[in-house]
Amino acid sequence: MTPVCRLCLVGFLTAALAGAWPPVIDCSAVPGWKQHGEVRAFVPDTLFEYMNGNAEGYLLYEFRRMTGVTCRSGEDTILIDISEMASPEMAYGIFSANRHPNYEVSRIGAAGQILERRATFVKGNYYVELAADTEKDNRKTLEAFARHLEARLQGGTDPPA
Repeated sequence: MTPVCRLCLVGFLTAALAGAWPPVIDCSAVPGWKQHGEVRAFVPDTLFEYMNGNAEGYLLYEFRRMTGVTCRSGEDTILIDISEMASPEMAYGIFSANRHPNYEVSRIGAAGQILERRATFVKGNYYVELAADTEKDNRKTLEAFARHLEARLQGGTDPPA
């Protein structure tokens, strides 16, 4: 293969993978953390299996699909779920509906929140949720994961007009 063809192939594969689903969630991106268990994947017809009682809210915001993993460090676990919605407006809508009204919105993606046990943000069509299972303050770890994911997800960082 000629160098020009090789360069074209690399460019094509890079472009094809950039928008690939599911986005890769790498627990080891934050030191000391590893993936625990299998990758979760849901579509509108199966979302009830994962979040019975809350799936309707996602479907109202034109939920398309979700992928998620559980990350573990010692006895601590963090669940990370990335939901793809039909549009940036729908992703921002579900973020707005689920954010804590008494806390400030952070500049992660188009908008985000980092709380002691929960972090959420929206970027493009993606709504990202991180949930820690411990009672301690997990903000530093949650923010590290959120920043890592934000850098890898495609989409705009301006809130919808």
